[in-house]
Amino acid sequence: MGLKPSLTVNSSTTAAQLDQFAQGLNDGMRLKGKQNDDGSITLYASHNKSGFLSKMSGRAQDRIDLAKRAITQVGENDVRSADKSLIRNLTQHRQFAKPNSTALKEIASFANAMSGDLANQRAQENSKIGLSELPFDARVAVRDAGDAMIARLNDDGLENYSTQGIADTLSDSLAAALSSPEMRALHPDFELSDGKDLVAALNTKFRDMANATGEGKLPRIIKDELRELAQQTVQQTMNKMLGGEISDDMAVFTIDGKAYDRGPKLAQGGFGEVVRYDAQDGSGSLAVKFELEINDSSHDSLAQEIKAHRHAAAEPNDNILGFSGAARTREGNFVIATPLAGAGDGAQARDAIAGALADGKISQKTAQTVALTVMVDVIKGMQHLHDTAGMTHIDFKEPNLFISEDGTSKIADFGTTVMTETPTLTDSNHVDKYIWKDPKVLYASNSSQELNALKPQSDEAGRAFAENFFMPGERSVEDKAAFKRMKSAIAQSFLDVSKADYFEQTQFDGRSYDMFALGVTTANMLSGDFKLSETNFNFDAPAEKQQIGLHENSVAPIGAHDGAVRTTLGDRYVDDLVNLMTHPDPDKRATDFGALLDHDAFQRIDIGSQSARQMLVALMAGDDAAIRRWGAELDT
Repeated sequence: MGLKPSLTVNSSTTAAQLDQFAQGLNDGMRLKGKQNDDGSITLYASHNKSGFLSKMSGRAQDRIDLAKRAITQVGENDVRSADKSLIRNLTQHRQFAKPNSTALKEIASFANAMSGDLANQRAQENSKIGLSELPFDARVAVRDAGDAMIARLNDDGLENYSTQGIADTLSDSLAAALSSPEMRALHPDFELSDGKDLVAALNTKFRDMANATGEGKLPRIIKDELRELAQQTVQQTMNKMLGGEISDDMAVFTIDGKAYDRGPKLAQGGFGEVVRYDAQDGSGSLAVKFELEINDSSHDSLAQEIKAHRHAAAEPNDNILGFSGAARTREGNFVIATPLAGAGDGAQARDAIAGALADGKISQKTAQTVALTVMVDVIKGMQHLHDTAGMTHIDFKEPNLFISEDGTSKIADFGTTVMTETPTLTDSNHVDKYIWKDPKVLYASNSSQELNALKPQSDEAGRAFAENFFMPGERSVEDKAAFKRMKSAIAQSFLDVSKADYFEQTQFDGRSYDMFALGVTTANMLSGDFKLSETNFNFDAPAEKQQIGLHENSVAPIGAHDGAVRTTLGDRYVDDLVNLMTHPDPDKRATDFGALLDHDAFQRIDIGSQSARQMLVALMAGDDAAIRRWGAELDT
């Protein structure tokens, strides 16, 4: 194995040079560093284990730390020049590294940084909030808060002025400053971040002020109090920007000065749980969503949901569930509040209509009128989402619409919604419910045709990369096996990277995608459980090959007209409506939500009427007396 044993790292060392050094490493080597007199670091690899004295003296760990510092320095100096081939070359080391391969672990760590982590970290550092950039009045408020806290800690007549009170006063100024257009441009969505940079800046400021007023080292209790002030200030600042505040015991949620008491749990799923909160003055209720499983993924998901929901509801619309506010718990977890749509969700409405029809409580005419009333509202909501907000819902289905007490249907659940009308396959893959997904998008997501052409290239990339680690000529049986494993790992990683690029770069029409979901929902609302395809868009084996082969015809025409192979929904106009919304060819599918409302299926006089809405509420509540009353009116 031809090895390149060392590399001198200074401010001009490039990622390409590090890559060349990395290609000379092999499993089991330990990466170490040596500090030079000129400030550079010599990065080298060794099979030798550190001696006992080196370990005891700390010199062994120092060498490892110097190696890490050298790698990080190259990343910081040269991250912008790294191309995909270099990133790929570095990253793949981890595919074949042994557990004890310090060298390859460190190279892989650097590769991860090169592929985004370090660049993101540097971008975040560049956008950190420094107190000096705050408006003058906010900087004055910070100093005043520090003075008040120090006076309280020194027992100068402010013993009743609590840390929470000081934080509350200061957070008013900071929330106003950070909500200004100027600060929003520099720090968008600050309230959705971790806020650690502002906590650190405030803590440093308070400690500097305290040091300036005293003698000697600050006592730990003083440091703890100042740190608590900084943390409480940032938490309250974020809550004021989000519009809500939750008590530590979760018993009270406060929005715009109005307090709501915790009530019963309404729902629970993988996303978290939803709890009802009732206004203490009896004026209304909220549905409040909590994170159940606290991790980075759920945290980021709820942050994205807050951002998308606020945008969707920024201009009020009767058919978009409003955004009441959100809050951060003391631990920093998100809590989201919306108005309570008390009648239930769309899935409950679908089942209630189908059940009442099957039991003979309502006529076919009434069932159709009520179902189409729901769809009129939902289409108007989707029109607002696209035409006004410029968004694609991505995950629309019956459970993601809610019915208010007056029978108005509202689009909800914006956890996967994107603020564009040209989403990518990556966006659509966040949703795993196939029934409501455009079959063309499903086909694109599951097709391997684009990647098959890359297989020869991936094999060659694997072979070329593996050659760097093995001397040419005759190899031992062990080396041949290791070469094959390395070649296969690199080839597969090449395909994985290519697939990720394909998903990220392949876009589709968001309007057409959401329209298809509306069409499936329309069919389900009218029938209870209508299957548009025999394979039900399920790409699990063995249905996958069949579905992919039939993707052009996977949505079977509905009705009694020529070419229809599915049972009619009971009305020719309704059949044509659903066919128009779910056409398998997106170019032939309806995309204008406003124009869709002029379709003949929606022209019957009772659709959208107060009577139809009252019937919907009665059906969902199981109120037989009201069902008979409104049924008599709708059937006349």
